[in-house]
Amino acid sequence: MKLSRECEYGLRGLLYLAQQPVEAVCQAAEVARAAEVPQPFLYKILLKLVRHGLVRSHRGRLRGYQLGRPAAEISLKGVVEAIEGEGFFRRCALWQVACPEADPCVLHAAWQAARAQFAAELAGTSLAELAPRR
Repeated sequence: MKLSRECEYGLRGLLYLAQQPVEAVCQAAEVARAAEVPQPFLYKILLKLVRHGLVRSHRGRLRGYQLGRPAAEISLKGVVEAIEGEGFFRRCALWQVACPEADPCVLHAAWQAARAQFAAELAGTSLAELAPRR
């Protein structure tokens, strides 16, 4: 199970935001620079994160981004699902979609267990655990 570059960049950006004071609003250019993410790509990722409530977008004079809720309430599983899609943890090891139950792939049983373990590990890990506040 491989995470996309988009997911890697999203996690980098979120970890940067999680390290900021709670009230801080950061401009996308600042987040992109600090997380070493191309800014145009970061905008697309931030849109997904805003839609899922993981990031809050501010317009007007105080323009920028901040976490949508406390870092302790944002699980890595939630981040992965927001970026990769809700079906990420149901995908087959060999195919791009879920295995059909009637005709599963040869890795189905082992992969199902590994997937569940990976999802549980990510669900039990929050941004706060990875990015202590300054």
